Amino acid sequence: GTLTGWRWDFADGAGIISTTSAGPLTRTFATYGTYNVKLNVITSNNCVSADKIIPVVVKPLARPNFSFPAISCLPNANVQFTNLSTVPNAAPNTLSYVWDFGDPASGIVNTSTAVDPAHVYVNMGPYSVKLTATTADGCIQDTTIILNTLHPQPIASFTTDVIDVC
Repeated sequence: GTLTGWRWDFADGAGIISTTSAGPLTRTFATYGTYNVKLNVITSNNCVSADKIIPVVVKPLARPNFSFPAISCLPNANVQFTNLSTVPNAAPNTLSYVWDFGDPASGIVNTSTAVDPAHVYVNMGPYSVKLTATTADGCIQDTTIILNTLHPQPIASFTTDVIDVC
């Protein structure tokens, strides 16, 4: 007979998926882990193959996150970013980082690969700060947080009604 059916079990609790095509099949797994993916095929004579099982390892994504001071003051607000990124089942030091401070006018210092970088802002913003984290396995995830806690420099001033005092 000829092949007429394909039965897939992705071992993720969703049950068996039957198709009538040998074309590519894409699956999105809800969480990381090892899945023993099983396939068997059926012929036009209703003969069923033995199971073909291949373990598919799904690596975890990084969980990028960061914080910054609640208030920073101009001029030249030096904002220190604190990296709070994690990755399940691994140490955070296995991650690599790319920061975009959302300040293209600052030129080449608008980006950093440091773990906990600082950036100097000269205007109030707001700025969209983006952190991209990459795991040792090459899994990439990013997050963007709006920085709108920059405040103008206060201006000291006073007046007097007498200019000369004895």
